[in-house]
Amino acid sequence: MGATYLRITISYDENKYPVLICSHMNHTVRVGYLVLTMFLAIGGVVCAPGIAAATGQTEIQNYGFSDDNLTSQDASILPDTAEITDINGIQTDSIQQSQSRTPWNSGITPLSNLTPEQKKRVDSLIKLPVNLSVRASTSPIAVPEDLPESFDWRDNNGDWTTPVRDQGDCGSCWAHAAIGVMESYWMIKNQDPSLQVDLSEQYLVSCDINDSGCDGGDFETAMPYLVDTPGPDGLIGVVSRSDYPYSEEQSSCKDLSGIPRYRADKWAYVNASADEGSENTVPPVDELKAAIYLKGPIAVGVEDDDEFDDYTGGVFYTDADYEDTNHAVVLVGWGTEDGEEYFIGKNSVGTEWGENGWFRIDVESNRIGEGAVYLDSL
Repeated sequence: MGATYLRITISYDENKYPVLICSHMNHTVRVGYLVLTMFLAIGGVVCAPGIAAATGQTEIQNYGFSDDNLTSQDASILPDTAEITDINGIQTDSIQQSQSRTPWNSGITPLSNLTPEQKKRVDSLIKLPVNLSVRASTSPIAVPEDLPESFDWRDNNGDWTTPVRDQGDCGSCWAHAAIGVMESYWMIKNQDPSLQVDLSEQYLVSCDINDSGCDGGDFETAMPYLVDTPGPDGLIGVVSRSDYPYSEEQSSCKDLSGIPRYRADKWAYVNASADEGSENTVPPVDELKAAIYLKGPIAVGVEDDDEFDDYTGGVFYTDADYEDTNHAVVLVGWGTEDGEEYFIGKNSVGTEWGENGWFRIDVESNRIGEGAVYLDSL
């Protein structure tokens, strides 16, 4: 097992009291006040409030700051060099702190203390064989030469997105991603952001027999139910949330006879291919941008790791090289910060996570964009 490194720095608050700041990669959090002097404690300072290093006379006490994010003031006074301590007490080194990327913020979120079983329910994207809809487009999206440097469907002559939902204790991220795309598609198709349709994730959870409800699923196999695949009652299209409220539970599909339906004309992979394997690829960044810009918000996969669970703001980034994804989200735009490109996305874990339930993520991080799909009009 390789060594795990933490960057430990001493900063100061507005009253000039010393504050311990710990960071791992681009994950930075203010832990608490340093209240006793460090006496050559090179044997393993642990980034946890109130825990003394076992091999050094160091004690860190938390005065209600463990949930705080690193403030801009804290970030501005970080030293150019920082001590790196292996938490296993193996070695100590000193490196130059990277100034090329602005650290993202972390803290305690609703996802931070989940049990492994609860975490599995949140990260419920399961890659399933896709029986391609006969209406799935195989035409490539031409990338415009004049794609803007930034774009956001939340602020494009109106807000064409819908509020952040909370999937709760149900593995339905895949259904929330599909419905999030469908809601925006409906407003864009009708050229009216004031429609603000509220469609039913529960319809997919209970009536989509291709997926596994609260035990997980795939937004790609859900897409045909929004286009041309009938539910158990033989009817095609999703119903409103008021007609089929979200219950966070697996249940049999209820009788929806006579209830109005919402349908899309077609769906497609962003990578412009309906061939087998499309669901496991990450399209080029420009193609993802073009799909968002020309077609509307898109459903994508992302690797939701432990650091992403603690995200509270900024542009998320890790250097980890993931081979797959485990969570489904909606991308609605992109932008640039300090020269680094990011996507703007909507999660389905409530508004107490991230930036009020939204997030910004580096375009190359956590396989963001895997299996991307969109809805389109004929």
